[in-house]
Amino acid sequence: MAKQIWFKSISSDIHFQLKLESGSLHPIGYDPEQKRLLLVKTTGELRNLWAINTETLEQKQLTFGAVGAVLNHDNNLYFQYMNKEGLWRFSNADLKPELVLKKFDVNSHLLNADDQGIYFVTGGYCRESDIYYQSYQEGVSKIIEPREDTRVITRAYHPAAGMIQSHCELSPSHIMLAE
Repeated sequence: MAKQIWFKSISSDIHFQLKLESGSLHPIGYDPEQKRLLLVKTTGELRNLWAINTETLEQKQLTFGAVGAVLNHDNNLYFQYMNKEGLWRFSNADLKPELVLKKFDVNSHLLNADDQGIYFVTGGYCRESDIYYQSYQEGVSKIIEPREDTRVITRAYHPAAGMIQSHCELSPSHIMLAE
């Protein structure tokens, strides 16, 4: 996560720093027509979605509560609140929240989306599930990429190109009774 954000034009040599107050920032997307930067801002333990106008520096907090998974697809933000069921979407056009899936696994890791549904895994670090796909219409998840070894961390997934993942090992833990 960054504490500074720089913009650089590919077509010219113009670049500038966006001056923002402290807090960890994770850019999610940028709409050049509306001059709107979408990002996750972390303050203490709370993560929320924000929209910032890069010309006026006007900031708008989009979510209230702890946001977990976030994914940008086609200028729409898909997200989940921590420890809560459901999948939400912010349309970049109007920035209004919409509940897309009422029944969606808690604390999922969002990998990719298309116009019909979303790809995701569940589980924790080094204990990932198979890769699932859930249709927005049907609301039912199905396994699209089964796994024999769950000791992985999936970074990205594309149905035609495959996945990027890392193998991982959990350190053994020893529980001792102190008397």
